[in-house]
Amino acid sequence: MTLFITSCLWLALGFQLADCVLELPVFSEPKGHHSGARVRARQSQGPLEGDIYYNNYWYPYGGYYIDITIGTPPQRQTVWVSTGSVDLYVDSITAATCNSSSATPGPCRGGTFNSSASGTYEEVAESPAFEVSYADGNEIIGPIGSDVLGIGQLQLEDVQFGVGEEINVNEEYPLAMMGLGYSTLSSVNRTGLSRPYQNVPEVMVRANLSESRLFSIALGRPDTSGSLVFGGLDTTRYVGELATIDLMNNTRPYIGIDGKNTTAPRRFITTITGAEFTAGNNTTTLWSSDAEGMAAWNLDDPAVAVIPSTASQTMLLPYGHYAAYILPYFPFLTPNGSCICDYADTEDKITFTFGGKIKIEVGVKDLIKQPVDLAAGRPLQYANGSDQCTFMITPDFREDEDEKTWYSLGGPVLESMFMVFDMDNNQISIAQAATEVAETSNIIAIEAGPGQVARVAASLRPSATPSGGVPTPSGTHTPVPDPTPVNTGAIAGGVVGGVGGLALIGAAAYFLVRRKRKTEMRPMSEVQNDFGQDFDGTYVQQPKNPRYNGDPTLE
Repeated sequence: MTLFITSCLWLALGFQLADCVLELPVFSEPKGHHSGARVRARQSQGPLEGDIYYNNYWYPYGGYYIDITIGTPPQRQTVWVSTGSVDLYVDSITAATCNSSSATPGPCRGGTFNSSASGTYEEVAESPAFEVSYADGNEIIGPIGSDVLGIGQLQLEDVQFGVGEEINVNEEYPLAMMGLGYSTLSSVNRTGLSRPYQNVPEVMVRANLSESRLFSIALGRPDTSGSLVFGGLDTTRYVGELATIDLMNNTRPYIGIDGKNTTAPRRFITTITGAEFTAGNNTTTLWSSDAEGMAAWNLDDPAVAVIPSTASQTMLLPYGHYAAYILPYFPFLTPNGSCICDYADTEDKITFTFGGKIKIEVGVKDLIKQPVDLAAGRPLQYANGSDQCTFMITPDFREDEDEKTWYSLGGPVLESMFMVFDMDNNQISIAQAATEVAETSNIIAIEAGPGQVARVAASLRPSATPSGGVPTPSGTHTPVPDPTPVNTGAIAGGVVGGVGGLALIGAAAYFLVRRKRKTEMRPMSEVQNDFGQDFDGTYVQQPKNPRYNGDPTLE
């Protein structure tokens, strides 16, 4: 085992870190089995806050971002965090789209990557090895490169990513992306790659920073930070119960990475089994289902299959649900879903039940957002000068009477949710997101294996629950002593929309990057379907290895 020892004085991300020296194990396996990612870590003493910047003029409805660096010396990139996508890609400095304007900053506001300026860059496969197309017509094409990836104060060597040399998008300001989904849906053409391709969650496992392909995410609020933690969870980010739900697997057989047929899950599909609308002291049931698991896929069942997609701007519902359950309670909406922003001044709420196990409250005021007129550079208004807002639950008109499908669950609802995505066990755990976050995080490592998220959740004391409401944050969340020491697993983490500190305990390394979430704007035509629909019937998963769902590069 090789050890990297490095100084911790780093100014590359715009803030000063305290001097320190760390020792980290470098995870290695037999040659040819994986990319051999190595770790160089930098740590500050105690909590650390980077430069906080606010920008809501990139996209009309904002977005959820993380600051990373690529290359040596580090080149800063701001990328979308996407649970509905798979791959990491950056915009190339040579892309025509990024050079279509002489204005400063240019069209690619999140930064561009200059591979020629990096002393550690290597092209793994030439263009068009990376080619991704979205439902709204956006397309990114380029080579696959390998370089040093920096997240917070952690640096990972030999990480593969797409380099967008051809960027065909409908938005004014294209941004790069960090996908966190199942790598079986990668947009990478693996033919001709000199070594196996791994996306970011897999790299964290290879670098021994996470025991499994697991991460937790809290998007935060406009005035509070968001959190992305690999290999564990931050207990200060949620309140009340953390419920674990099996993901739905309705995948048709496909050719896996090993060239064999498989039905291993490819998407984070769960269900909204019920919804309630509350105005004052009156609560009305909108829809309710008792279906469990795949039974919710029945056409006659009112449950709605959804994919939590942090890079989607809205919550989509089947048109029948929208017309029957949403419009009657929001008669002020225009046919295109707009309204005056005064309607956001309300304490009404919608409560969604996920998988029949956990209820999540979403304030109506959080569902009414004012977009930005990018051309005018100001918030959108009606002709009479009134502020114009948009209701962020929208109908989907693609219903098929003969087949059920899934719908995108976008950011406005996800702001109220704390989520743990466990790809090794094909589960998602959900809790009510904390609206107030303690100054100090409390990160718990999650060991590999079935039932570990539920075990950790059961070991924590729940926050106090006021009568008549969902649990509210108490400022801190103190765990009950756990018989398993935290340093049995290594955690790596980052902040959505910012950068922050790294904490390491013994041989285990984990980090949580903190800062206030930027409120950059989202595209009007956000990706509603990161991948095409391919569900046809129900299949039983029979992976070669239960931990890795038959993915030979992870066994």
